[in-house]
Amino acid sequence: MEKKLKSITNCDSGIIIHSDRVLISFTWGNDEGLPMLSPMNIPMLTPLYEFGLIGTANVDDCLEVIPETDEAYISEEDFNDLKGQEGEVFTLKTNTGYTFKVLHPVTWR
Repeated sequence: MEKKLKSITNCDSGIIIHSDRVLISFTWGNDEGLPMLSPMNIPMLTPLYEFGLIGTANVDDCLEVIPETDEAYISEEDFNDLKGQEGEVFTLKTNTGYTFKVLHPVTWR
């Protein structure tokens, strides 16, 4: 189990796809934690979790893995840039059993 997303994904940023269809675009760098929403709906790192990799998949179009949602914390420009962009999807599970995905478009760092 890891506390840093970078340790698993080898990426500094991506889009967290939570199981309740909340999307959070986030730059985590080398920080510990899982990007989640604060009680005031502000994206933040929550360092309470450790997570492990369940699987990975390459995608030809990042928009294909984005679920329909009313809660997306991503700029319109970043969202529009996802169309037709290749990426990698990481499926992870926390030490509490919570499963989530990380979408990393190839042009993001």
